[in-house]
Amino acid sequence: MNYEKLKELIISKDPEAGKVLLNLFFRDGEKFRSNLLLSGCLPEPFSFDFESKLHIINEFYRVCKVCESVLEERLEVDAKQFKYMYRKLLKTVLILREYNEKNIEYLTDAGLFSLPLDVQLTKICIFLENQDRLADKMVNSERRKNHFYNVLERDIARLNSDHGYISVTDNIEAGIEMADKLFRYMYYLDGKKKQKDENYIENDVDISPYNDPLFEKMGFLAQHRIQIEHIWEIVKYREWDFEVIRLENEQRALYYTPNDKQHFKLERSATERYRYRESNNVSKVLSDYRQQIRNSLNHIDDLSKMINLEYFENSLYLLPIDMLEESMLAFKIFQIPALMELDYIIDEEFLENTKIGKSKIISINELLLGIEFLQTIARIYSQKSHDGFDDLNTSLYKYLAPRIRIESLETLFTKVYPLQRDKVKELFRILTFKPNSELDLFSQPLVFVNSEAVIFVPSIIEQMNVSRIIEQHLSNQIIDISVKGNNYEIDTISSLKKSNVIEVNTAHVEFDAYDGKTVQFDLIAKFEDKIMLVEMKCLSRPYSPKELKNKEAEIDKGIAQVKRRVNILMHEWDKVRSLVNIDLPKDPPKKEDIILLVCTNIFDFTGKVKHGVTIIDDSSLVKFFVSPEIYGYSHGENESFRVLRKRLWKGTSPTIDEFYEFLKKPVAISDFFDNLEELPRPVIMMKRGEERLYYLDYPLVRDPFEKENNHFYNIIKKLNEQNKQAINKKSNLKNKRKKKKKRVSKR
Repeated sequence: MNYEKLKELIISKDPEAGKVLLNLFFRDGEKFRSNLLLSGCLPEPFSFDFESKLHIINEFYRVCKVCESVLEERLEVDAKQFKYMYRKLLKTVLILREYNEKNIEYLTDAGLFSLPLDVQLTKICIFLENQDRLADKMVNSERRKNHFYNVLERDIARLNSDHGYISVTDNIEAGIEMADKLFRYMYYLDGKKKQKDENYIENDVDISPYNDPLFEKMGFLAQHRIQIEHIWEIVKYREWDFEVIRLENEQRALYYTPNDKQHFKLERSATERYRYRESNNVSKVLSDYRQQIRNSLNHIDDLSKMINLEYFENSLYLLPIDMLEESMLAFKIFQIPALMELDYIIDEEFLENTKIGKSKIISINELLLGIEFLQTIARIYSQKSHDGFDDLNTSLYKYLAPRIRIESLETLFTKVYPLQRDKVKELFRILTFKPNSELDLFSQPLVFVNSEAVIFVPSIIEQMNVSRIIEQHLSNQIIDISVKGNNYEIDTISSLKKSNVIEVNTAHVEFDAYDGKTVQFDLIAKFEDKIMLVEMKCLSRPYSPKELKNKEAEIDKGIAQVKRRVNILMHEWDKVRSLVNIDLPKDPPKKEDIILLVCTNIFDFTGKVKHGVTIIDDSSLVKFFVSPEIYGYSHGENESFRVLRKRLWKGTSPTIDEFYEFLKKPVAISDFFDNLEELPRPVIMMKRGEERLYYLDYPLVRDPFEKENNHFYNIIKKLNEQNKQAINKKSNLKNKRKKKKKRVSKR
């Protein structure tokens, strides 16, 4: 009995459908709704053939109505739960379908996409680049005012938007997501045209996106589609559901929230923690490689002055290759933090031998060369195009995102890196976003115009997330990284062994258990009088609700495994004792004296407790036992400072109660968790009077490290005052000597 069978019975209107549906409902309980959606028993609200499947919706509703009656009348069961479940599910499918139809109706409106493809693409690219320019201007203004740069400045939700406060980072990323959605639709429409548009002549067409009502409408439609598709994703893959709320004007609205808000808030905390780690690692690299980066950026300054905006392509050829190579050093260094995040799978052999792309001839190392090349050229160009930009001069906008022949980029690349011609072509194919691209615009930043040209958008190129790009390629190429899991276990155990407050087993523990299956214990440790059983899970980071669900399935496997090991531990204690190399008591522990953990390399599940098992990431676990001091850091041009924020232990060694408290909300999570606030984000309204949709979000509304930032600001201020005093003292001394010299000469 499965959902595929149910699907067949519903489609064929078989009377047995109700019986099968009820059996599945009783068998699967809380998982029934999720299984129903994942199995495709109901048509997707965004499918092109939805209308032809409307009879399935009607038949599903009829079958559920019959089942509702059976539950109440024959089985005498309260059918409220079942009734609310299927009716709300159908409501979601139908209202999202309605929103989708309105979106398509407006998208196909005459005139919206009437301009040539390259004009439409360029307008969007210019908009993205200008948004990034304005964001940099705002952040730099804040930095000059405060005399320091806060690594979280771009991540705190301070910008007001039509759907609530958002951060600079969220705004830039939303813009690129919008462009990704629009580009795909534009390529689709262009592919349907029998006669292609001729390339436009820049002087004949206004390519500024501003004061263009059609462009504004296009942007709203893209945002609207992203929002409604997001709601379907969180309903389908994360089991969100709506509750009916009343707005201030008493209008009814559907508000989509997760089953467990606490768990979702922990996931949002993880997102902010990832961002902070990335920014902090970059800041540390800036400090560690201060001189090399400074030299590299000086070369970029010099090269940007050689760029002619009117003849960008020609001026690229004239750039001195030795200076270009020196400039690229900065972006090679900036890749270090991203590669650190992937240290669980990356080593030199992996970087050189793992091949990606359709022809499987590009190594990860060669991909990294392509990224650092593009990011260097992007920084050189944007420095020139942004310098002294006049917002009121519309003729300047075309320079923000120029079109360039792909062959020109390939030729310049080969001057710096002597790769074979076929490899270079494949590399730039991998880095180009084109019709039917498998990867997103964040990973393929060169925007396809035709077989010869791309649009060069510095802001998209600078947004490239190296670790995410590598993981996406590995996923798309179906490259197995599970073999690297052993390295992860060894590294984590080795780190924990550095602590003298916990006993960690390093011996291999594997045997045939009493239940007839082989068992292997990843990590057994003893802390005070408690036994710690830890299942290790090495996972790639999820970036979407679907990926998050897949990773959670792996976590759930880990939970089942560690709970099985508890039973084995109780039944075969002597066997386990004989295999470990730590001192365990003679008698088996009570179940309440066993701490159950699933430890993973990603942050998304840290702090969650499921079926009595706590999920934690390895950096938090190691932090508690090995280095309990929490510091705040400030990296200046010539020196770095740190301040002790807190200690995880009150005494010289931790207590079990301190560990239990820590597991509830590890410090790396709590910093962000406590500064997130619930915000119902509204879906853009297409027309007045339609039913409103909202979905829950937790933006970061306060700086978790404001106290430390103020402390560093006072240190910097004091140092600046001391420097001024020293300069004044030196100047006064110099003046005194001059006066004394004058008096002597007069005599």
